[in-house]
Amino acid sequence: MIIGSQLGHGSAAIYLDDGECGVLISGNVFCRAGKTGSAGFGAIFIHGGKENVIEDNIFVDCEVAIGIQSWGARFWTDYLDGHL
Repeated sequence: MIIGSQLGHGSAAIYLDDGECGVLISGNVFCRAGKTGSAGFGAIFIHGGKENVIEDNIFVDCEVAIGIQSWGARFWTDYLDGHL
């Protein structure tokens, strides 16, 4: 199966959303997964999380293996205070 779209939005096989933290992603094979699109996704994409561990995975013909969108201190504060 190829994960992706022709719409240009990007896609990820595994997407940790909204600051998800402390996840272990291990022992996977990603083949032709992940399209960067306008958001810079990878086969694995981390949207604001921290302390996630990515180990012992294999990436085959992936445009980008791992994409990350970091959140600064202000964004975390606003998120935790419910302002987002």
